[in-house]
Amino acid sequence: SLMGREGLLPWRYENGKMYIDISPVKFNEMPSFYAWTFRLENFQ
Repeated sequence: SLMGREGLLPWRYENGKMYIDISPVKFNEMPSFYAWTFRLENFQ
């Protein structure tokens, strides 16, 4: 999830890399315009 915003974001894991799709987040929904923090749970 994106810290400061409710809801989950689509993501995928391919070839040892995690990709987080932020396209569902509208510009005015961004909790900050300078830095983003993602919460990862149950990720090893």
